[in-house]
Amino acid sequence: LLPLAQQLTQDAEQLKARVRESQQAPHDLADSALWQAQRLLESAIVQGENPYAQSDLHDLQANLQGMAKSVQVLDALLQGANAPLAAQLRQQQADLQAAVLALRSGEDFLPYRDVSTAQRAQLQQLLEAWAASLAQVNAALGLE
Repeated sequence: LLPLAQQLTQDAEQLKARVRESQQAPHDLADSALWQAQRLLESAIVQGENPYAQSDLHDLQANLQGMAKSVQVLDALLQGANAPLAAQLRQQQADLQAAVLALRSGEDFLPYRDVSTAQRAQLQQLLEAWAASLAQVNAALGLE
């Protein structure tokens, strides 16, 4: 097992070095969040993506957290460039997060089949609004 552990350690160090070397341009952060929002709007919210596992709300929560992280990284820059847009993005993200968390039953999310059409429409509407604001970020930062 020692050779395997040593190889794993070496691989982990190489991966860490490669990650540090990769540079993400600021415009990529907003673009990737917007791309993810559009992907979710196209299918995941309306019909779900995991008909057997019914874990769509878990997946949605994870996607929203990742998207929020991208926006959070840009928040300080956006505050200086367009404070109302920054505040709007934060509020929309909070509203969307609250709507997703409202679909919990105890400590876990509801199966997606139990999410009503009206609840799905609300998620869709909230995500559309957030996506529309995300689409403005790069222009507000002068990155287009």
